[in-house]
Amino acid sequence: MDNSFYNAVMRVLDDRRSANRRENARRRAEISAKIPEFDEVDHEISSLSVKTAKKIILMKDEEAKREEADLEKKINLLSAKKISLLKANGYPENYLSPVHTCPYCDDTGYVDGKKCVCMKQISAKLLMNDKRVKAMPEDATFDRFRLDFYADTPVLNEFGTEKIPRDLARDGLLKAKDFVAGFETDKDGRSFFIHGSTGTGKTFLAGCIANALINNGYSVAFVTAFNFFDTLEKYAFKKKDSDEVDSTLSDFFLDCDLLVLDDLGTELTNSFTASRLFTYMNERITQKKSTIISSNLNLKQIRDTYGERILSRIMGSYEAISLIGRDIRRQL
Repeated sequence: MDNSFYNAVMRVLDDRRSANRRENARRRAEISAKIPEFDEVDHEISSLSVKTAKKIILMKDEEAKREEADLEKKINLLSAKKISLLKANGYPENYLSPVHTCPYCDDTGYVDGKKCVCMKQISAKLLMNDKRVKAMPEDATFDRFRLDFYADTPVLNEFGTEKIPRDLARDGLLKAKDFVAGFETDKDGRSFFIHGSTGTGKTFLAGCIANALINNGYSVAFVTAFNFFDTLEKYAFKKKDSDEVDSTLSDFFLDCDLLVLDDLGTELTNSFTASRLFTYMNERITQKKSTIISSNLNLKQIRDTYGERILSRIMGSYEAISLIGRDIRRQL
């Protein structure tokens, strides 16, 4: 993680710790005001500790150990009294324990020297403000997906078979809604290949899914194929114009809850793009993370452009949504 981005993440953690310290102080003041006896017990513990410390300085080891053991017993009794006072006044016994937002790392960002899940969540939230991963239409919602833009009379699809565009669009819309509704319990990483000619609503439908999941608190990267490969290329070859968060974005493409790769086939394709596409598709399949790919390319064109391996992953792990018909932009 690059320094400036790392610093931004750490500022979020610093803010959390500051807010939690203020909450601890507020609770302590509340207890002092409502339960005066609590402060008296606290003062008694402090006094005992100071007196004992002064006494054992001049004691021999064995005698000092007995004095420390006696102090521990007295403090345990007084601590139990504090808990009793809290409970008697309607407070939980841990009311004055340090407040932490993250129960795993206590808001440090690390557990056993490794990044905590909360740090990854903060990184994802910050990255989702990057314009490169917010390429979806902001107005894309399921209730704005209009079936009347699709003809209700048969047309020939890419295989020369007659299909009714409105039926295909309705089927795609139902799949998308079902996907969002079951996302929390989906353990298999359900994925979609949304394909069709230009202007048939592929990006809009993918955007409906992305916006719905973002509103439900999930991390989503909605990125055009051009920006996706451009980011990976800059990071891989450490170009001078590489953005400082390119490396973090490349990780985010792997780790986010949903990756939407929009307009696949519009980028400049070469061996690098084909290789990286396979790597990211395969890794997300292995991790059982959902991916949506939209493209003007049909399956034959996918094979010709990216190879058999990519075609195999799409056919084996992605559900197809076909959108056909007239360009919607020309109907507006």
